[in-house]
Amino acid sequence: MRYEVMSLAGVAALLIAGPAAAEPGQYAGALKKMLSETAAGNCPADLMGDRLLAACKEQLPRMRTALVAEGPIKTMTFATAVGQGEERIETYDVTFTKGTTAKWQIGIFQNRKFQVTYSNG
Repeated sequence: MRYEVMSLAGVAALLIAGPAAAEPGQYAGALKKMLSETAAGNCPADLMGDRLLAACKEQLPRMRTALVAEGPIKTMTFATAVGQGEERIETYDVTFTKGTTAKWQIGIFQNRKFQVTYSNG
């Protein structure tokens, strides 16, 4: 599942920059709200940049079906972060009540909105 695809060059640049200092996750609340609202059939415009919001709306029927099938979020565990400042991307292990765990990434926080939310799961 994904909302917005980053270029491989962009991801590589963030990985080369290395993980952020041992900071805890800062974006867990925003990610939980995005996933919960998407499961309810809404793309949260207050959190999503224009391209991310457009991608969410385009993928909403498929995303909603997949998220509803997994059930509500049971736990979210911060895994890692790369980049700094506006370029920061955090990764979380999200476990749903049906027992499935997926890695979700959220970041690139510009103009008070997220530009990227992504999962391979």
